[in-house]
Amino acid sequence: MIKLSCNNDLLFINLINFLEEKNVFIANQHKYFIKVDVIEKKEGIYLLINKQIKLFKLPLNINNFFSYFFTIIKNENFSFFGLKYFPYQNLITKDKKKSFLTNIQNLIFFYLSIYDDGFDKENLYKIIWKKDKNISINKLDTHLTNLKNHLKNDLNFSINFHSNNKNIKLIIN
Repeated sequence: MIKLSCNNDLLFINLINFLEEKNVFIANQHKYFIKVDVIEKKEGIYLLINKQIKLFKLPLNINNFFSYFFTIIKNENFSFFGLKYFPYQNLITKDKKKSFLTNIQNLIFFYLSIYDDGFDKENLYKIIWKKDKNISINKLDTHLTNLKNHLKNDLNFSINFHSNNKNIKLIIN
């Protein structure tokens, strides 16, 4: 997840909207693994990502700004249980094998891997299917099963899910 800060409220809101549209995980709590600072100054807009800093002169070329942004974050990853997970590439690797995830699988895997204590099923559903007016947990359960089978087939890696009081937790065997 990205923790985004910006010294210009209007720019901050626009950045959040654009990144959410691109399915970039934005931290609204304390869990994050990339910190991004956007600082507007007289000479331009500074973008600071993981100790890398770049100045974009005004008027801002938004394409160059986001091209640089995505180039930096796409290689961010974290490792656990022998897996290397690249959330911004929808990719999991294990022992030189690769598994590319669909956007839905990536969202599910991301939220369940970053929250050790599990995640509320209804909230996960709302994150994935923002426009659905009626929640169908069966729809989510189908995608959980598909993710489980996908990782087993691609990486020979077993995962499972434990559900308790509407909370779902990723179990890695």
